[in-house]
Amino acid sequence: MGPKDNIQMNRKKSLQGRRTEGASVIADFTCRLKTPQKQTKQRHRVVQFLDYESQVLSFITSLMNVTAEEMADMYKSRWAIESFFR
Repeated sequence: MGPKDNIQMNRKKSLQGRRTEGASVIADFTCRLKTPQKQTKQRHRVVQFLDYESQVLSFITSLMNVTAEEMADMYKSRWAIESFFR
């Protein structure tokens, strides 16, 4: 699962130094988002990780003060809670 098809990620800058070896995070970078009409001025952080079913999930955030692993764990915890209440 990734961003919408009409969104491009330009000027990627890797944040690899912030990842932990053996974690489920497979990518952590910043970029500018672009649609055919406009490009953002602000850089956004993109974290990609493997979920419990080994599917690659991507999410875009403005949070820069937490590790990619913490962000993946937050998403997984939230998903577990949502799944429980379904």
